[in-house]
Amino acid sequence: MTLFVLLRLRAHRVLMGASLVVVLLATTLLATLALFAQSVGDAALRHALGDQGARGRRSW
Repeated sequence: MTLFVLLRLRAHRVLMGASLVVVLLATTLLATLALFAQSVGDAALRHALGDQGARGRRSW
């Protein structure tokens, strides 16, 4: 069975390469979106905490 799979993969190298590229791009995109969402959340928290501290002070 393994030999059959390997022979089929060898016969369809272009298709296998394209599917590998698609999987790598999808993985990279998902990781990038997760990091982006986390950084947006951190920035919003910093902004909210920074505004809260500035309300109690007078700006001259």
